[in-house]
Amino acid sequence: MKDETPKRRLETAGGRLMLAILEKLVQEKQGSYMLTDTDSMLFVASEHGNLVPCAGGKHNVPDGTPAIKAISWAEVDEICNKLNKLNPYSREIIPDILKIEDSNFDRNGKQHQLYGLAVSAKRYVIYKRKKNDIEIIKPSEHGLGIVFVLDKCSVYKLLD
Repeated sequence: MKDETPKRRLETAGGRLMLAILEKLVQEKQGSYMLTDTDSMLFVASEHGNLVPCAGGKHNVPDGTPAIKAISWAEVDEICNKLNKLNPYSREIIPDILKIEDSNFDRNGKQHQLYGLAVSAKRYVIYKRKKNDIEIIKPSEHGLGIVFVLDKCSVYKLLD
C-alpha cells in the first residue's frame, strides 16, 4: 500500500499558504475578516467598504465606538480573481479555488449585505437584517452532533 502522507501534508500546506495569501491581500487593503477555516475566509465587506462597529477595532466611527474597516464587494471580487489565477486545476472541473458563496446573493442574483457573529472558525452565524428582525442565512452546525433540536426546519429530520 502506497503511503499518502507526503501528499496529504502538501495539501494541508497548500491550504495554509492560500489562507496566508488571503490574509495578506486583505491587510493590503487595510480590511478585516471575520474568520478563516481550512479553505475559506469570511471577509468583512460591504457594497462600498466602510467602518463597521466592532469591539476592539483599531478604528472609530464618528461617535467614538471602536470599528474595523470593511472592504468593498469590488475589492472582494478583485481578491478572488487574483487568487484564482493560482488555480492548478482544470477550469472545466474546478473553475475557482476561491469563490463568493451563493448565500451572498438574493433570489434575483443581487448581492445583499450580510452580517455575522463568530466565536471561532467552526462556531458562527451569518444573518441578514430585516426591519425589526433577522433572517439566519448560514448557521454553523459544527460540534452539534450531541444536540438535536426538533423544529420545523427541513435540515433536521428524524431518522427511522
